[in-house]
Amino acid sequence: LVGFVFTSALIAADVPKIPNPVQAPSMPQLVKQGQTGLNIGFINSFEAMRNCKEGLKIAQGIEAKRTEMTKELEEDQNANMKLANDYQTKATVLSETARQDMEKQIRKMRSDYETKVKESQYELETMISKDTEVLAHSVEQACKPLAEANNLDVVIDEATGRTFYARD
Repeated sequence: LVGFVFTSALIAADVPKIPNPVQAPSMPQLVKQGQTGLNIGFINSFEAMRNCKEGLKIAQGIEAKRTEMTKELEEDQNANMKLANDYQTKATVLSETARQDMEKQIRKMRSDYETKVKESQYELETMISKDTEVLAHSVEQACKPLAEANNLDVVIDEATGRTFYARD
């Protein structure tokens, strides 16, 4: 994972143990304050995924797909509006059968459009989910060598609260 590093601000210093465990603050407060007696590194996996080269490439791919889908949906919506406007203009001069056929065609186009919108949303959400999972795995795998190089005992993801690394 290129471009993914711990910053000095995210690496907690080696600090002494808690003086009075009875009155100790909660564990999340201790971790944030660096008062656990451990070298603790923090990472924001969402930020790391968003800013790494692989994440930027994936984001561009997702944006291109979203733009493509949006264009197709706009074209379909314009076709629906044109048919509806044609119906409005011609409705008074059409025979009952022709009017019913046109209304049926409008309903079908609207239904097809709504289905296409839902399918496009699902496809985009699936693509994002799959790509995010791949990136998250890459971030997690990159943590171990970086944590060892920085002599960290634990690496915690600020975004999810998950432990990405714990010294054996």
